[in-house]
Amino acid sequence: MDKNIRKFQLPSHGKLKKAQKEILRLPESEEILITGGPGTGKSVVSLMRRLTHSENQNYIFLVYNKVLLLSTKQMVEGNVNGSTWKKWLNITFEELTSKEIPKKPIDSNKNDFREIDFDKTILKIQEFFKDRDFPSHELNFIIDEGQDMPPKFYEALYEMGYKNFFVVADQNQQITDLNSNIRELKEVLNVDKIYKLTENFRNSFEIAVLAQQFYADTATEPPALPEPEPEVKLPPTLFDYEDSDDAFISLNKRILKTSDTNPSDLIGIFTFSNPTRLKYLNTLRDSDIKREHPKPIISTYSSNDFSPKIDFSRGGIVVLNSASVKGLEFDVVFIADIDEFNKKPSIDALKKIFYVMTSRSIKKLFLLRNKGHRRHTKLDDILPTDEDILKRSSL
Repeated sequence: MDKNIRKFQLPSHGKLKKAQKEILRLPESEEILITGGPGTGKSVVSLMRRLTHSENQNYIFLVYNKVLLLSTKQMVEGNVNGSTWKKWLNITFEELTSKEIPKKPIDSNKNDFREIDFDKTILKIQEFFKDRDFPSHELNFIIDEGQDMPPKFYEALYEMGYKNFFVVADQNQQITDLNSNIRELKEVLNVDKIYKLTENFRNSFEIAVLAQQFYADTATEPPALPEPEPEVKLPPTLFDYEDSDDAFISLNKRILKTSDTNPSDLIGIFTFSNPTRLKYLNTLRDSDIKREHPKPIISTYSSNDFSPKIDFSRGGIVVLNSASVKGLEFDVVFIADIDEFNKKPSIDALKKIFYVMTSRSIKKLFLLRNKGHRRHTKLDDILPTDEDILKRSSL
């Protein structure tokens, strides 16, 4: 028996809740906006809507990044006719106009043109259709993490003649500079009613309590707390470790031991920067322990990689920068070297990234702090001091 296999699939229709079934009964061709916090099943209803209408092949499934797209494809065990939103828009604009989409520099000093210039893009689309009729579009857009696409992205789609949108979003999970708030989404999609999902199907009670400490934006309701398990569970733990090579190696051996104890668990290690990501990745790959099972697969992804190579259907260890964890879920999560996140520009941005990261975990959650980085910062102002919510310990 393969002990690395983990349950990673959509629930059956019979296990869906009333609010989810109501959403799946909505008409195929209209504008629909769904809000809900982490673990409320937004992605589930999006994928099940895709399966409901997949026989027509008249849909496109758009997500924020490549890792979420890979996870989505593995969950349904096949092609979802999906893409990242930027890639799809780039290709579609070029197919429509025979020109590359307008870009603007993200670094004027380096002349680095990578960000879409939406004002020029919309103007070019309007110019293209000035003396042309709109094509007859029956394509249905299913958009996951819709809060991380800007309003002008949706405006560009309307200018190309598209009109059927099924968008799921959570304003508390905005972690990009280009984003839409719920009010903007409601206006640009021209919807009268917002459908809300409020039940948390992912986190343990203890993890959900900690995640709610970082809830910052009332535009989206936080998920209701799940029922506590009958057995007493420890709250998430913040571990301090010494600022030395030996202590860091010992820390990574503990992570390997955690994996060996439950080889079917998928462990996520979330980092702020590429140097820290690579430090954990290389140390985990170079280290070993006395084990009862084969060494786990240790994988990663960065924006410089052509495509992610992560298997969400098997246990193992995945090391990711925080910008890549949106929409994902792991059995166990380690948030690494937490003081690095003080580089976030504001308390609001810091809360939102911790809201996203802490809510990825199903069973266990650990925060890691290098004692050499320790100083009072804005992170300390948002971390709960109640040890019933966040336990403190040293390695």
